[in-house]
Amino acid sequence: VLSELKEVKDESLIGYVGEQVEHSGIKELYDTFTIRGQEEEKEEEKEEEKEEDKKEIPFVEIINYLNDAASTNYRHTTKKTKDLIKARWNEGFRLDDFKAVINIKTAEWLTDTKMNKFLRPETLLGTKFESYLNQKGGTTGGKNNDAAKIAKEYDIPF
Repeated sequence: VLSELKEVKDESLIGYVGEQVEHSGIKELYDTFTIRGQEEEKEEEKEEEKEEDKKEIPFVEIINYLNDAASTNYRHTTKKTKDLIKARWNEGFRLDDFKAVINIKTAEWLTDTKMNKFLRPETLLGTKFESYLNQKGGTTGGKNNDAAKIAKEYDIPF
């Protein structure tokens, strides 16, 4: 019975059958099997979390991308900048999301003398990050924003 129970894919059936059988050993076995399965699930979740933690947050790449796009010189080592990136990373945002926000806001603000001062980590990576990411009318066209500048200059709708 033990070897057969290990092969059962839908463990909910074990409990159903266990309740139908008068032999209490099967019900106790089900309880043990279920507890063991829950413990294994928790271990798998912990392993996944450990693997996710092992993936280093790309502080350097994010800040270099911002510096290239906005012609700035921010440092990836600043505590405030690292905290902002880490906060967004812990919310589930990844490198492509950071690049998209940088692209969207540089396309919008780079040539605007009133707004280009806000092309900084504190603004871009702060609490409005997700709204910037989901902003309508932005562009995610990569490091080179020439296409966005030309489109804006000639009033081309893309």
